[in-house]
Amino acid sequence: MFVTGHGGNSVLETSLTLHRIYGVAYLPGTALKGVASHYAHRQLGDQQPALKRTGSDYNILFGSQTSAGFIQFHDALPTPATVSKALKQDVHTAHHQDYNGIIVEPIVMILSTRLHVMMILPSLFHFFLRRLTLELH
Repeated sequence: MFVTGHGGNSVLETSLTLHRIYGVAYLPGTALKGVASHYAHRQLGDQQPALKRTGSDYNILFGSQTSAGFIQFHDALPTPATVSKALKQDVHTAHHQDYNGIIVEPIVMILSTRLHVMMILPSLFHFFLRRLTLELH
């Protein structure tokens, strides 16, 4: 499962990440870089210690606080064939009966706490990576 959009402006809702120009759900390049760097550190780092967060290869690929990495991660957009079918309305229902000390019957609780949300269906995305060139001085 891949969740983005939880760092938004509102603490009251966790919205989808929608592209500000195209209006479609997308995967931000920063989130993809985070997933790739986490995978390199956790999954590949045991066999190749240079891919751990403190390793030299990790810093070359993903960068550090003082220098950029050699891989640039661009936003991933849904393919034209799947973009029109990528979003669907869903219902999120809270299942907590004891709220503020008030016990409610399950049917009343379910009917009163429905929240309509948008969800992303499984879709195909275009991923773009760019290799930055090394400048020797």
